[in-house]
Amino acid sequence: MKRRVALSLGALGDFLLTLPLLRELRPVGLLSRAVYRVLLPGWLENTAFLPIDGALGTRLFTPDAVFPTQLADLVAGAEIHVFSRPDGLLERNLNRHGAGRLVRLVWHDPRPTAPPHVVARYFADAGLVLPSDWLTTPAMPVAEIGDSLWIHAGSGSPAKTLPIALLVRHAQDWQQETGQPVIISYGEADLALRQPVQQAMATAGIPVEEVVCPTLGELRAQLARRARRFLGADTGVTHLAAALGKEVHVGFRATDPAIWQPLGRCQVFALPR
Repeated sequence: MKRRVALSLGALGDFLLTLPLLRELRPVGLLSRAVYRVLLPGWLENTAFLPIDGALGTRLFTPDAVFPTQLADLVAGAEIHVFSRPDGLLERNLNRHGAGRLVRLVWHDPRPTAPPHVVARYFADAGLVLPSDWLTTPAMPVAEIGDSLWIHAGSGSPAKTLPIALLVRHAQDWQQETGQPVIISYGEADLALRQPVQQAMATAGIPVEEVVCPTLGELRAQLARRARRFLGADTGVTHLAAALGKEVHVGFRATDPAIWQPLGRCQVFALPR
């Protein structure tokens, strides 16, 4: 059986979209951001997780760096999948520490500009067959159903963020349909939206609960427990809700759903830029 190691260097949504391939690869080691440790599904429980934040990440991209023993032992003789565009320095370091015994080095472009979907591209690059239900299968579904409409107000980019009027309309429809709570979350990059969204919801007479700048662990736990339906833009939080198996409504403005649609129970709609 091949020994495989994966390096995932991207943001939250990028990391979550690597999970279908990681399920097939079952790597012996995974290098990624320390914060993503709380997201690891049970089927990765036997995978050594090494955070790339700080000194370890610096060594990966430092000329002639000496890898710590744990990392050097992982890469020696391994097939390595890197979710990044090719980088000569990183490749030289991996080969050098693999003592020339790397079985294979596979680069997975995490920023394609044209279809197919990034997950389909990952499987093709790995030479593996894409599962037939890949697009509708959440990566880490939870048993909790929840009772609330969860809206993530921002996206980290004004070009992708959904119009406030659309958020209000969905909240109105939800309360008329179910009478259940509306929760609105904000990350650090979304705080400028907080007051305008508060005012719009108050004007519409919609009571809301806010979740402001939670840790990733807190966000995962609350989404799992409380969300029944989720509304958001093409952002990492939306991909997380889909990965948890929630009913997700996702609006695309500046990105292509044919490349970036979240995996799971998703209804996708397009908006003008």
